[in-house]
Amino acid sequence: MRYQKYCLLLSLLGFSAACGGGGGSNGGRLVEGTLVEAGQNAAQKIVPKHEAGEPLEQVEICALQECAITDAKGQWGILLPENTSGDVVFRIEGHGINTETMISLPPGNSDLVFNLRHVESGAVEVDAD
Repeated sequence: MRYQKYCLLLSLLGFSAACGGGGGSNGGRLVEGTLVEAGQNAAQKIVPKHEAGEPLEQVEICALQECAITDAKGQWGILLPENTSGDVVFRIEGHGINTETMISLPPGNSDLVFNLRHVESGAVEVDAD
């Protein structure tokens, strides 16, 4: 379902050639997820811009020269080259975030979901939950 929403969004933006069939049949591997605020340590004196769990919108997420911008729900999706696997650097920038994080993509060509969270150190991590 998310893939269809992503393709609809791309087609509305004029990038319909990027979408085809399901994982692997379109010559690409869809990597998608959400970006949320992890929250701040209560002992810190800094007031966070966002509450814990709040989606972060208008943040650019890039990997292998492909980029997406998170929507109001913090959702994003990037179509990477077919059979992309191994350690891939994801660049996250916007909304006060300016960092890179390494995500290990398993072998294969199935679509992947990685939910990300912005932590108090300023880094972005894959949400293990």
